[in-house]
Amino acid sequence: MTWRSGFSNRYNKDMNQKRTRWAEPLFFTILFIVAAVTSQCYHSKTEYFSWRSELWADRAASYIYLPATFYYHWDTRQCPPHMDERTGFGFTYDTVRNKICTPSSYGIAFFLSPFFVGVHYITKIFHIPQDWAFAPIYHKMTDVAAVFYLVLGLWFLRRFLLNYFSEKTSFFTVLFVFTGTNLFYYTVMDPVMPHVYSFFLASVFLYSLKEFLNEPRRFYFFILACFSFSFAFLVSYSALFFIPVFIFLDVSGRVQIRNRLKLIGSLRNLVVFLMILLLVMIPQMVYNRYLTGQFLTASPEGPGFYNLTGPRIFELWFSPLNGLFIYSPMMLLILAGIILMFMSGESRAWMYAGLFILVTYLYASWWKWYFGCSYGQRYFVDLLPFLSLPFGFLAEKALGKAVKARFIIIATLALLFSYYNIRMAFAQEGCFFGSTWDWNRYSARLNKAGILPVRPAFRYFNDFENDAYIPGTTTTNTVARSGDYSAVLDSKHEFALGFSDYPGNILPDKRLVKIISGLWVFKTSGNPTGAVLICEFSKDGNLISREEKSLDVPMSAIRKWYFVPLNFDISDQTDEWALLKVYIWNKAGTSFYVDDVSLDFKAKNE
Repeated sequence: MTWRSGFSNRYNKDMNQKRTRWAEPLFFTILFIVAAVTSQCYHSKTEYFSWRSELWADRAASYIYLPATFYYHWDTRQCPPHMDERTGFGFTYDTVRNKICTPSSYGIAFFLSPFFVGVHYITKIFHIPQDWAFAPIYHKMTDVAAVFYLVLGLWFLRRFLLNYFSEKTSFFTVLFVFTGTNLFYYTVMDPVMPHVYSFFLASVFLYSLKEFLNEPRRFYFFILACFSFSFAFLVSYSALFFIPVFIFLDVSGRVQIRNRLKLIGSLRNLVVFLMILLLVMIPQMVYNRYLTGQFLTASPEGPGFYNLTGPRIFELWFSPLNGLFIYSPMMLLILAGIILMFMSGESRAWMYAGLFILVTYLYASWWKWYFGCSYGQRYFVDLLPFLSLPFGFLAEKALGKAVKARFIIIATLALLFSYYNIRMAFAQEGCFFGSTWDWNRYSARLNKAGILPVRPAFRYFNDFENDAYIPGTTTTNTVARSGDYSAVLDSKHEFALGFSDYPGNILPDKRLVKIISGLWVFKTSGNPTGAVLICEFSKDGNLISREEKSLDVPMSAIRKWYFVPLNFDISDQTDEWALLKVYIWNKAGTSFYVDDVSLDFKAKNE
């Protein structure tokens, strides 16, 4: 079957429209209601002004444009006191310069603005407290907005897919793209992060681009594609991946590529695109001028693509620390769709394979390849509309009448992956508090999700790669035993590690009697480190016990990693709810590095 004669042809369009005229509004209405109710139920248990709330840290940074514009008029003297602190310092008040500072763009706030204005008038009419636009009703507003843009994005995506597949396949594809990937989490659980908005804009871009390419005289679709790209770029730099799609969508051979480049590069199209991009960027440039005095500012996002020569591809795909396939196994079906396209002789399969490889390589080269406190590889959500077509190709083959067993297998896998994804999303703790290959912590999350029936034994291991897992520790990429980072201790960095927990959590229904620890130490000189590993117990702020073990290594172990085993014997009379702390104290202020720290906890009679 060729692309033109089979894959890219719709079923009989008129017949399908008559047969399923009622199906589309019913499908999306049900989807909206289910997603909105699920989101409201999830957030009904959320404490406001906490890390679980909708408007906290990065989310508050994106949202602040709305209250700052409509309520505070960008004047810190009109701002509610300590609201930056109450919302996790996603934005800050600069009272000296009288500036409201946020690192985020206005993009998400733009899409929230119709809902924000609506809620503003609702609070006025029904006399609901506003709390300076941070009252509970404003939190709930963001939940509804995210679901709205999800459903609208899925609608545009389905309309795009109808250029290639049947009605049945298009419904199947958009449903499981939502339920089987972390798009579900970033709609229902974390609605003010950029990903559901990027997904919506990517879907609009695909739909409008396809309509324009089908009929270039319909120039308004080109304008819509330009607006969707411009806003997507404002929301997230992942929009740069739209460019190869613009060039290579549905082309094969040099002639078609050359014609596409001519179409994109025509003077009229370039001028219109640049004008729309500038129009969208003007409000952001005005804010930049307000904050820094300059229209254009550099992004403060760390060292950038740090690992271009050694990308962490295997970690990005399979690590329990936000690995792509670990948290969104539905991506395996997308890969299967790409492979099936090659096997079926679809010449355009290379575009989807190339896009997946390019995205993988660049994200794996990023200095923080796990992208901080995420649920899975969150920036792949932005590109799901592009990757949905290989999944649709797989579904189209499965839904064919010829091989019913194939459909049963694909549908069963999609349902199982969706079940897994939804359960894991509800078990998400904000961050993955574990190391790169911490399968023990991942197993604990599976247990919390109700997928793994047995709770695994607790074991602590820290490779200092995960920012969320290194409280009180400064890391460096100067030297590392594994990964990219190690803990640095010197005259300016006195403490490191910072493990703390209760024995009752570590060993439920057992008595902790021994801690077996191991650390890898890297000295830069022949002097003793003078540092100690400390194990202490305290309760209600009162110290109960404290023991120190020397962290010195042989004089000859210079500029190489040396393993230091240290054990602590714990009294079996120790209160199981006394707080246990294990940390490194660099008493002498010498310079050395530590990596790959392990703590094993032994119970009585083990």
